[in-house]
Amino acid sequence: MSARSATLPTTPDSEPVSYQVTYETAVGDDVSTEILSVHRPFESRLEVRKGRPPGGAVTSLRVSRFGALETKSPTASSLHLTVPPTIAASDLRLRAGLTQSLREGRALDLGDDVVKGRPCRRYVVGGPVASGSLIPYVAGGPERAEVCVDARGILLEERWVKDGRLLRQRRAVAVEEFDWSDDTFSIGNELPRAEFDGAVTHVTDTSRLPLGSWELAEPIEGFSRLGRWTSISPRLGSANDNAFDPDEGRQASLHEVWTRGIDVVFIEQGSLLGEGGPLPSHPQARPIGLGALGAGEAIVDLRLNEARANVPGFGFVRVAGTVPLDDVISIARRLVPRSGGSLTPRSPAKTKDTP
Repeated sequence: MSARSATLPTTPDSEPVSYQVTYETAVGDDVSTEILSVHRPFESRLEVRKGRPPGGAVTSLRVSRFGALETKSPTASSLHLTVPPTIAASDLRLRAGLTQSLREGRALDLGDDVVKGRPCRRYVVGGPVASGSLIPYVAGGPERAEVCVDARGILLEERWVKDGRLLRQRRAVAVEEFDWSDDTFSIGNELPRAEFDGAVTHVTDTSRLPLGSWELAEPIEGFSRLGRWTSISPRLGSANDNAFDPDEGRQASLHEVWTRGIDVVFIEQGSLLGEGGPLPSHPQARPIGLGALGAGEAIVDLRLNEARANVPGFGFVRVAGTVPLDDVISIARRLVPRSGGSLTPRSPAKTKDTP
């Protein structure tokens, strides 16, 4: 592989369906091994071990599937959470978001490099990327992160620096495409569901919210509709004396999911529970018109690019996808209001987490 081939992939065909990366991660003097296994678009497993690769005792394990997130560690009870539909946890989809940021001057291209003998291209952004958030780079700013990405869109290295101090370095020591099985993406036993668990229900393709819904008049070209799901997000906070609102930040939504190979588009509409009101403005968003939805926001992200709007008297509508931001915006602008209906579970009911 030549250094020239280490530029970002231009199409999803250039990206792997499944991959496994072993990272050596250093935070100060604390060094650990992270083994990330992903089967796109919905499944992942992140195992963290003590010490340098291959690592020692397992300190945490997190597995994600469609509608489910499971965690396990020696110091806490194993836990199953029902979560709204999204892509695999910890899977960075760098191609679309980083390309957009380079075009807008929110990221810098530092040129070719090599990590553990594997060619990559180095970029700089304004902060850590592990969560997918893309903070724009500001010259002379107090914080930056350098990332090196290979020709298949895999993150090989991240160096997060703040106030001149290296806070975290994550460096790949092995990258491979792997043969996965159903057991790969499971903790291995039936886990208890916490009292703050969420809920996801597979509903019919004609299900609508009672107050009305926003829909596409035509399918998304090249994509297949996977289906519709309702969700109530889990409560991840904790009680704070009498001031605690158990529904603060939780969302009740209707999701329509479209897939094209490893690419996914989510059309979500709903409302915040409790007294949360409309979706708060995203710190990295830019204002944009979204057709019938009215004024909205566009957000560049390293997992899911997003366009969203708060609709008076209705709630919020959000379109998020692993595709370029312009495509996400175009889909959002094509949504039209429909009359209200009912939410009808599919029959027979699904018993597995995966679609």
